[in-house]
Amino acid sequence: MVIDVVDNRGVTSMAAELVEGFKHCSAARLSTASLTRDGLTGLRDALSAGRRSLTIKLLVGLYNGHTESAALRQLLTLQKQTGCSLEVKIAQNPRFHWKVYVFSSTRRVIAYVGSSNLTRDGLGTEGEFNLRLSGTNRDHSLVNITNTFDRIWSKDAVFLNQRIAEKFAPVSKQSAN
Repeated sequence: MVIDVVDNRGVTSMAAELVEGFKHCSAARLSTASLTRDGLTGLRDALSAGRRSLTIKLLVGLYNGHTESAALRQLLTLQKQTGCSLEVKIAQNPRFHWKVYVFSSTRRVIAYVGSSNLTRDGLGTEGEFNLRLSGTNRDHSLVNITNTFDRIWSKDAVFLNQRIAEKFAPVSKQSAN
């Protein structure tokens, strides 16, 4: 396994890493404590590329009210447009604070664990710190990250719907990073 740092300095940004991850994976598992419309650009672009083999699971937190209801409404629209390619769930734990992005292909896994939310600042502004772990789908740490995501996805999250989008995520006052 190889470990690198992505800190949004110079040419390394989480926005660019997500774009590359979407290009080369067949499945993505993404989790963020805070989500804004600006943070959806890479996801929208990946889904509009028309790759039917790409599946994305996005787990969103409503931590401190920073997630924008407008971003959740956009996700509802994207889900309708893309069918089974995108599934979105909301973490039930009000303190859910993860920022984990896992891209899997047949043999390779790349996981990012760090401080970057799916927001403009989180994906492109200096001051974030993320680790990129890359290896095979048999590397213990990568299997553990994936299994932990899947456990929370299955047992402690609910599917996004219109009621959640409007009631539990007021338009944020500021973007969170």
